[in-house]
Amino acid sequence: MKILYFITSLNLGGAEKVTLNLAEKMVEKGHTVKIIYMFGNMQIFSDSEKIEIISLGLSSHISLIFGLFKLRKLILSFNPDVVHSHMYHANIYMRIYRLFFGLKKNINSAHSSIEGSKFGMLLYRYTNFLSNLNTNVSQNALNIFIEKGAFDVHKSRVVYNGVDINRFSYNIYNVEKKLNLIAIGRFSPEKDYFNLIDAISIVKNESKYNFNLSIVGDGADFLLIKKYIKKLELECTVHLLGRRDDISDLLKASGCLILSSKFEGLPTVIMEAMSCGCYVISTDCGGSAEIMKNDFGTLVPVSDSFALAKAIIQYLESSNDFLLQSSVNARKIIIDHFSLDSSVNVWEEIYKS
Repeated sequence: MKILYFITSLNLGGAEKVTLNLAEKMVEKGHTVKIIYMFGNMQIFSDSEKIEIISLGLSSHISLIFGLFKLRKLILSFNPDVVHSHMYHANIYMRIYRLFFGLKKNINSAHSSIEGSKFGMLLYRYTNFLSNLNTNVSQNALNIFIEKGAFDVHKSRVVYNGVDINRFSYNIYNVEKKLNLIAIGRFSPEKDYFNLIDAISIVKNESKYNFNLSIVGDGADFLLIKKYIKKLELECTVHLLGRRDDISDLLKASGCLILSSKFEGLPTVIMEAMSCGCYVISTDCGGSAEIMKNDFGTLVPVSDSFALAKAIIQYLESSNDFLLQSSVNARKIIIDHFSLDSSVNVWEEIYKS
């Protein structure tokens, strides 16, 4: 089978990593795969030499128009059996392409409960007839899309992302890791790092623990967060690591992942952390509860620094036996429900249907 993945960008985001992992697994299964991305430069790369990755190089309104013809040439030469697009801009762009040039099979995947502006959600609604199937990464996110009319309930479904449990392998809990907290994600408003820093300040003032928080990532808000950390005199507690390629090693050395987001689809980083045996504290921002199965880790309200601080203190006060058992449970949840292999099998059946 020939599969074309079309995506907005290949930055260091969760959706981008999911798409690349999916492509690599499909190649392992014997399929022929290409990836085309719309904007920017590649920041993540494939380990497979069999995957051709092509940039449309879109950068202006004019390039959006000429890009359709470049895309047409690429699609005609490849002649894919299925086109699977990911993220808002790619989904809408591929629907526009189909309107003018046609496609055998067009699958559109959203990766969050919110994609685009109100106008963007209207575009989703009025171009629904141009997709064969719409998917989202959590039931919560899909329900929001359906309620807003962005997706047609009759041709929409949930397909959970999966994590490579071999790459993010289990590392048994030990006391040394307990005080190592970690947060991973872009420095952008939806990640709500100001909320996290406020919570850390509260914990620092109200607890006796000599813990540290490492934040991995970069983005538009990086310097603002750095200044805010300095303002609250947390430079010795909060460490900004920037962009890193050793996420699995960082997670294995950490006791607890903290996700402070305002909204998410299905946070891949939670699955990666749980696969490594980390405890998880997350805002109830979308698909977090579906991963954690309501019986692991701690969920707190969105943008509530006091609730987040309380959860962090409770974690630090937890017994070692409790955290060891939680670590084992975390890994089991991922193996049973969110492995990459099971996700790939679901997608393969969809492509064939």
